[in-house]
Amino acid sequence: MQKISASKEKNIHRGSGFVFHPQRDWLILVAASVALCVAGLAYDAWIYHDAASGAMYVSVPLAHEATTLHLSDLETVAGDFASRTAAVKNMKVAPLVDPSQ
Repeated sequence: MQKISASKEKNIHRGSGFVFHPQRDWLILVAASVALCVAGLAYDAWIYHDAASGAMYVSVPLAHEATTLHLSDLETVAGDFASRTAAVKNMKVAPLVDPSQ
């Protein structure tokens, strides 16, 4: 136990002149971790409060209305798909080399 307690009080020097203080450094790490945890819990509580109060939701009408479709719009879409199908059929694809053979 004497080695452990003695090593806590020692400072570690580096060649650059920077001095490690293990006790202080651990205190900083623990304090920063606790602060981050508290901030995360506060953010979670805030999000939970907003969700529970309904402030995050968009109002959606309860009645569903039928969408009116025009025949000309449907014919345009069908024609577009037909032209794409024809374009794909007319594509010339160069033969690919199979490196495994």
